[in-house]
Amino acid sequence: MLFKKRKLRNNKIEENKFKMRRLFSKEIDDSDTYNLILAYSTFFNPKIKDYTYNNLILGYKNDDTLVVMETNKELSDVYSIRVIDKNSFKKASYNISQELFKIYFSNKECLKFTLIEKNYIDVDLLPLIEQEIEVDEFKDFFFEFRIKPHIHIKRK
Repeated sequence: MLFKKRKLRNNKIEENKFKMRRLFSKEIDDSDTYNLILAYSTFFNPKIKDYTYNNLILGYKNDDTLVVMETNKELSDVYSIRVIDKNSFKKASYNISQELFKIYFSNKECLKFTLIEKNYIDVDLLPLIEQEIEVDEFKDFFFEFRIKPHIHIKRK
């Protein structure tokens, strides 16, 4: 029985990864050059007096481009897409104790998100996923991405 549940769970995880790739491919040119990872963001909604969760597909590639695609739990619809490169943000940071990534923009806007290593509980908030290796790879990318290129001025 345990083996059957594990197999069903693994099939659902692979199906969700396939859905992420398919949805990303529909919206982004040269999507096969991007690595993908699932994340979420939260914000306090005063109307319902509770937190709201947004599912995010993060696509990134080595040329220092990050695509943030807001989607639903079923990974079937796209609500917004934001393409971020090294020139489009002011500062980026990572809070290790909260596992929270932050990207600050010049208009005082801040994008905050958390990666999902494992979510085995199929609830209304987040898709079923397992991506421990992908999390480590994204952290490597982000630690390089958050360092802004320095402009060197030659003096005469």
